[in-house]
Amino acid sequence: MALHRAGKLPEALTGYRAGLAEEPNNSDALHLAGTIAFQQGQIGDAVELFERAATPAVTNFEVWVNLGSSLWRVGRAADALKALSRALELNPASAEALVLTGHCHQALGAPAAAREAFTQALTLRPGWGDALEAMAYALRDLGQPDAALEKAQEALRHEPRRVGAIRLIGVLMMQAANIAEAEKHFRLALQIDPSDRSSREHLGVMLDRAGRSEGAIEQLRAAVELQPEDAISRYSLATALLKTGQLAEGWSLYAARHRRDVGFLGQRMFMAPRLTGDVVPGQHLFAWTDQGVGEEIMFANLIPDILAQNVKLTVECEPRLVALFARSFPGASFFPRTDPPHPRFREPYAAQVALADTARQFRRDFKAFPNHAGYLRADPERTAQMRAAYRRDGRTVIGLAWRTSANAKMNAAKSVPLMDWAPLLKLPDITWVSLQYGDCKAEIAAVEAAFGIKIISDPAVDPLTDLDAFAAQVSAMDTVVTTSNATAHMAGALNIPTWTVVRSGVGALWHWFDKRHDSPWYPRMRLMRDTGEGSSVIAETASLLGTDFAARTAGA
Repeated sequence: MALHRAGKLPEALTGYRAGLAEEPNNSDALHLAGTIAFQQGQIGDAVELFERAATPAVTNFEVWVNLGSSLWRVGRAADALKALSRALELNPASAEALVLTGHCHQALGAPAAAREAFTQALTLRPGWGDALEAMAYALRDLGQPDAALEKAQEALRHEPRRVGAIRLIGVLMMQAANIAEAEKHFRLALQIDPSDRSSREHLGVMLDRAGRSEGAIEQLRAAVELQPEDAISRYSLATALLKTGQLAEGWSLYAARHRRDVGFLGQRMFMAPRLTGDVVPGQHLFAWTDQGVGEEIMFANLIPDILAQNVKLTVECEPRLVALFARSFPGASFFPRTDPPHPRFREPYAAQVALADTARQFRRDFKAFPNHAGYLRADPERTAQMRAAYRRDGRTVIGLAWRTSANAKMNAAKSVPLMDWAPLLKLPDITWVSLQYGDCKAEIAAVEAAFGIKIISDPAVDPLTDLDAFAAQVSAMDTVVTTSNATAHMAGALNIPTWTVVRSGVGALWHWFDKRHDSPWYPRMRLMRDTGEGSSVIAETASLLGTDFAARTAGA
């Protein structure tokens, strides 16, 4: 203990371990050895020692709070809460234990419980920067950005160099589209601590959304160098590289998305070995999809390339896509994604791979994208029936979709309210068909009343339950106009002339690439890029579309 107090940690640890050789269950020696392991960053060893020290009879508060702290740091938040509950029984006035309890609730997705713990901690210790910063993050997660900003600023009044609070203000500014203030705070955080990976990652993402690709990639590379295994930084760098056309390097990092904290479905766990290189001709390959419906349709672009390698291919995909994919790619077998997986996936496959990850072999540059005539095949009979129903008056039929069903943040970033499509909806001699999924009856009724037009909303088609019927409906269109959503991918994959409105910022997803007005994924798609005001790009789309129709009529 004297060596420990003198800061001679290795020598002290040797002494504690010698004592434990004599008394393996000595709680004090276990706790003190665990404390040194924790101080040296050996958190896993600390957990093991603290757990051995924390027997039910132990009434040393420090044992329980240190066990809770170490368990939280290794991601065992539920177990940490049990240890901290015992610590608070022994010392209810511990602000430290309360803040750790709040952190655990945050990790378990319970920000309201976290807020309560932080409130109690601040009652015991007003003005404590740790608790104020933690409270700010809880308020952010509760959807209270103004209150979160106030708490983060309060934390900085007490401790002006708190990097976490400065970074959070940057995040809140970025979410409020205040790019200048966001950048100022991220750079301030990095001025104080250049090794703060999270601030570099956020700065890189912000620069990417602002269209400053070169600076974004520079910051994201630095973030990856600081913490090479961090999945969020690797994925952010991957998409920034892909967006700028640096495909080979981007695909090499893209697999980082398999970590669940990036926000996708996560890596599927199957018995077959993971494919780490190229597809091997002649093998029995199992592929699975892991993103949203739009991306699943987009990456189905790769299936013909895989089949061309003379492989036997089985694919697990979104259940609503099984029938459409099976018709479109008769050389492969398709089964719905279920949990637990379909029994077919217990077969002895030579290898398994996420379908998107085969892009590193087949889409290494833009020249590798096929100039296809549509790789999805809608049901021809259903398509003919819908075409006949929609074209009774012989006018041009345009399908329209204006929002996404993704989370509220992405919906706002990618969508354009239906009422703002007035310049387009006023074009003459058009039959409009709603391709919008979800409940939109009120929006359609309001627009019909405002502009004196009719928008067909076919009750026989519900994309949320039947994508095969939706594919037939899209195939019945002369043209599709849509925002960046699954409808855009469906229309492009069916080779229907498609005009896709791509919003700026968050809405400019990487797969539309940077500054392009065409899409290498879909030869008959035109990208209408919005620089900030959705209504202006709609007016431009209406003007160009009207000119395009006039030229077609003249040519006919």
